[in-house]
Amino acid sequence: MAILIKSVGFVLSLCPFVVLEGLTNFLGALFVAVPSGRRTVLFSNLKYAFPDRSDSEIKKIARESAARMIEMGFFSLCHPFLGAEQLRRSATYSKEAEEKIMDLQDGGEPVIVMIPHVCLFETLATSPFFRPSGDRKLGAVYRPNRNKSLDEWINSARLKTGIVTFSREDGFARTKEFLKQGNWLAILFDQNAGNQGTLSLFLDRVASITTLPDILQKATRARAVFACPRRVGFFQSSVELTELDVSGPVSFQGHDCLSRILAGHPLAFPEWLWSHAKWKTHFYPEVKFGLQAKRSNLPAVLPRKLVFFVRLPNWLGDLAMAAPTLSALITARSDVKFILICKPQFKPLLSYLGLGDEVVCPGNVFSLRGVKSFLRMRGLYAQCHFLYTNSFRGDFEAWLIGATHRFGLKLPGRQRPLLTHCYEPEPKLLKGEGALHQSEIWTRMCKRFGLGEKVDYSPLAEPEDPSRPKIGIVLGSENNPAKRWPTDNWSELSRLFLESDDSLAITLYGTDKEKSDAYRISSELKAPRLTDMTGKTNLSELAKEFLSCSLVVGCDSGGVHLSNLMGARTVVLFGPTNPAVTKPSFASPLLLVKAKGSESAADDSAMSILTPSEVFRKCRKFLHEPG
Repeated sequence: MAILIKSVGFVLSLCPFVVLEGLTNFLGALFVAVPSGRRTVLFSNLKYAFPDRSDSEIKKIARESAARMIEMGFFSLCHPFLGAEQLRRSATYSKEAEEKIMDLQDGGEPVIVMIPHVCLFETLATSPFFRPSGDRKLGAVYRPNRNKSLDEWINSARLKTGIVTFSREDGFARTKEFLKQGNWLAILFDQNAGNQGTLSLFLDRVASITTLPDILQKATRARAVFACPRRVGFFQSSVELTELDVSGPVSFQGHDCLSRILAGHPLAFPEWLWSHAKWKTHFYPEVKFGLQAKRSNLPAVLPRKLVFFVRLPNWLGDLAMAAPTLSALITARSDVKFILICKPQFKPLLSYLGLGDEVVCPGNVFSLRGVKSFLRMRGLYAQCHFLYTNSFRGDFEAWLIGATHRFGLKLPGRQRPLLTHCYEPEPKLLKGEGALHQSEIWTRMCKRFGLGEKVDYSPLAEPEDPSRPKIGIVLGSENNPAKRWPTDNWSELSRLFLESDDSLAITLYGTDKEKSDAYRISSELKAPRLTDMTGKTNLSELAKEFLSCSLVVGCDSGGVHLSNLMGARTVVLFGPTNPAVTKPSFASPLLLVKAKGSESAADDSAMSILTPSEVFRKCRKFLHEPG
C-alpha cells in the first residue's frame, strides 16, 4: 500500500498544475453528483449554515468545496516530490504577516498557531519562512488517519520538512514540554472535539470546541495566533495572521475569526473543509435526546436550527398521552427545531398549545403527491425522526424524509426495517397485570435515546372559574364503538344533573358522528340549560371550551384526554379498556369509573353495566371534592 501511495504522489507531482486543477474540479463535481455519507454531511452543513441561500447556490459552493478537498489530498501526496522553489512559492505573506512572523521569531516566547482546516493548511508546514528562529522548532498536533499506510506516509513527509509531530493520542504532557522550550505548536483547532470539548455555538449551531489551545496557553504562557492560509491559486496560499488576546479564551477567539471569514465570503469560503463533521455532537442514538456536557459555554437561549421530525399518533387520546414526552424532548433539545407531522385536524390544537416549532400535514404518503411532499423534506437534512406511531405508513414517511436516525417502538411480532433504531420493551410491560401506561412506555423509549429531562405531567392550561356550574359531556368514542355508553344513559345522566341544581348548565360535545345522539338527548329533555355543541368546534376550540367546565364526563376517548390535558376536572367511564394502560395521564383532578364485573363482560356489553344513577352519584361527590 505504501508503494502505491508513493507512486500516486510521484505521478501527480509530475503533472502540470493546470491539469491537476482540472482533475480536482472534475472529481469535485463527481463527488457532489454521487450520493454518499460524506456528500450528505457537506450539503447538510452548508444548508444549516446558510438557510437563506438557494439550492443552486448551495450546490455551487458544494462543488467548489469538494474540489478544494481533493486539492488538499493531492497536496499531501505531492509535496514530498515538489522542488524547493515550488514549496517556497506555495505560501506567500503580506507585509503585515511577515512583520508579525518576525515579531514572533524575535520574541522568543512559545507560540500556539491555531489553523483552520482549509485545503492548503499544509503549506505552512512546507513553507521555510514559517518557522521560529534559532534552534527552536515548529511542531504540529495531528489526528491519525484511519488508513495506517497513508497516515505513515503523510507523517513521514511532515517529518522531512523539519516538523515535530504529535498525535492527538500523545497527550498533554509532551506538547506542554515542547512549548515550554520556546517552540511553536500548530493545532487544527476547528475539528469536532467530541465528548472532551466544550459545547458552544458556531455559526448558530451547537458544536464541541477543543479547549487544548487554552489549556496549553495557560500552562506555558504562550502567545497565540490565528493563521489562515487563504487559497490564491492551485497549490498556492496567502497566509493571514491575527494575534489573539491571551487574557481571554483563545479557542473561542479562533472560532470567532473563522466564523467571520465563512460568513463574509461570497462563496462561504469553500476551501474550508465543509464536509467534515464539525457539528457532530450529541449525534449517537443513546445521547440524541439530551444536551448534557462536561463543559458548556452555551447561552441560555439557543437558536433552534437542527431539524428533528416527530410523527404524532393518529388518535386524539394517544396524542394527549404523547404530549408529556414531546414537551420533555422540546425542553431537552433546546437547539432543535421540532417539526411535527400529524393529521390536519390536530394542527389548530398543536398551534394553540404551542407544541413544536412547525406543524405539517403532508397528506397520503401512498399517493404521488404525498410521496413528492415527503421527498421535498429531505432538503431539510433532518438528523432525527421520532415516531409515536407503529404503522408502516409512518415508517415509510420517515424513510422518504431520510433523517439520519429514525426511532420507534418495536412491539412483539412486529418488524420495522425502515427505522434505524427501535426500543423493544419486555412483553410483560405491554399486557396483563404488569402492563405499563402508554405514557410510561413512551417515556422509557425516550430515555433509551438519551432523554434526561424529567417528564412533566402538569396540565398545559389552567381552567377558569365559571360563573355557574357547567357540566361538559363528551359523547362517543371514535376509535372503538365498544367504549361508548348508550345514548339513553347519557340522557338520564343529564336529567339527573339538571334536576340536582337549578343553576347548573350542561353542554354536549362530540363530532358530527354524535349529532344524532345529541339531538335525541336534547329532544327528550327539552331543557334550556342544555346546549348542543356537537360538530361545532375544532379541537383548539374544544380545548378552550373545557376550560370553562366545572366537570367533564365522558367515555375512554380523545375528548376526556384533552379535558385532562387542559387541567379540567374529568370523569372517565371505562368498560372494555384497561385504565392502567390508557387512562388520561396529566396531573389534573381525575375520577375513573369502571363497573364491577366489566372485566369479565363481553366488550360490547361492558359499558352497559354502568348505570346513570351510579355515575351521577360518583360525579356529584367528585365535583365537590377539593381540587
